[in-house]
Amino acid sequence: MKLDFDEMSPFSNEKTVLLEADEKTNLESRICIASGYTTRDEWKIGSDVVADYHERMTELMRDTKYEDDELGTVWYLSSMSTPAALLYPNGASANQWKWEVSPIEYLVGEERAKYPVPGKEGEYYTSRVATDKAVNFDKSDFRSALEHFYALVNEYYGSN
Repeated sequence: MKLDFDEMSPFSNEKTVLLEADEKTNLESRICIASGYTTRDEWKIGSDVVADYHERMTELMRDTKYEDDELGTVWYLSSMSTPAALLYPNGASANQWKWEVSPIEYLVGEERAKYPVPGKEGEYYTSRVATDKAVNFDKSDFRSALEHFYALVNEYYGSN
C-alpha cells in the first residue's frame, strides 16, 4: 500500500500520519498508520465531546488514549467498519491487546435462522461479524492489519 503521509506522528516520530479535511465542516481528522491511533479536531482535551465519547467506549479504548498537548486533542486506537470487514483493537488491558480483522458474513436461507434478532419474533439478522474467522495482528503491526482489512474490502467490492 503506497501512501503519501502529511504529518509527523507523536507515536513513531516519523512522517506516518494521514490528514483528512472535511470541506463541509472544516474539521480535520488524522490517523497514524504506524500506530493505528486516530484523532479529530473535535476531540479536544477536557471537552464535553471527549467526556461523552468516553461514556460509550470500552475500557481498553479509555486506557490506551493519548493526550497530545501539541495538537490539544486526544488520540484513540482506530476501528474501521465496512460491509466487508471490521478492523478493531481487541484485548483485556492496555498491555495485553492486538489488532483484529473480522470478515462480515452475509446470511441466507436456513443459516439466518441461527441468528434471531432479540426481542423481534420472526426477524433474523442478514449478516454477522465472523469473529471465529478473525485474523490477529500484533499491536505494533497496524499496517499489516490495515492491509488485510483492505484486501477483504477489495475482494468484497470486486465480487459485488
